[in-house]
Amino acid sequence: MDRVITVADCSEIYVQTQTGWWLIFRPDGSARLGFGSSGGDDVSLPVQSFLFPEIHRKLAALKFDGIGLSRDPSVAFEKRGATGSYGLSTSDHKAIKELFQMVREKVKDFDSEGRLASIWAANLPMP
Repeated sequence: MDRVITVADCSEIYVQTQTGWWLIFRPDGSARLGFGSSGGDDVSLPVQSFLFPEIHRKLAALKFDGIGLSRDPSVAFEKRGATGSYGLSTSDHKAIKELFQMVREKVKDFDSEGRLASIWAANLPMP
């Protein structure tokens, strides 16, 4: 789809699941993992936690089925200087599940109160 922008033009990548989990990746390699929209249920990962070009490559390679279909996870590539983006739905649940599991491993050291771990146990990002 034409809504996948180049890594050079990308300021953030958002990934959201139908179960309320979300990820944000930034070009400096930092990221956030969170649950819900109320705030407070998220953990930030520092600069250089991830290789942004690699994350972009993996997500851009997914098959996208449309814009914002609620039964599937969505990925949004935010363009530098733009205001807003569209979440592209993907039926590649396996790839999204693997991405969340990879991030969860890195988050363990930063989830000092174990809040996200308890939410994860009760409500997996991808069933």
